[in-house]
Amino acid sequence: MALALAGHPGPQVGIAGLLDPMMLVPAGIGAAAGLLIGHGLIRGRARLPGVEYLGSQIEALREAERAALQRHSDLEVVPSDTPAGRGGEVTPRS
Repeated sequence: MALALAGHPGPQVGIAGLLDPMMLVPAGIGAAAGLLIGHGLIRGRARLPGVEYLGSQIEALREAERAALQRHSDLEVVPSDTPAGRGGEVTPRS
């Protein structure tokens, strides 16, 4: 579906298309928003709405991963006994 804008010839291919204002403006807005969100996550607070909530959700996921890793690290692994035979025997059917 093509978006027809008055006075705009449409998408261009190559370097000229990358320098098109219709491509640069959204890219600039997205880059600025990404930088603000990233900076807010690092600092722990931000002016953008939802960044603190996003940070709390990420931290909750990290806590769950840490708890899962810690729970499994307490297990003691003991080697099993050596099986009888040489391994080429046919297993009896039950």
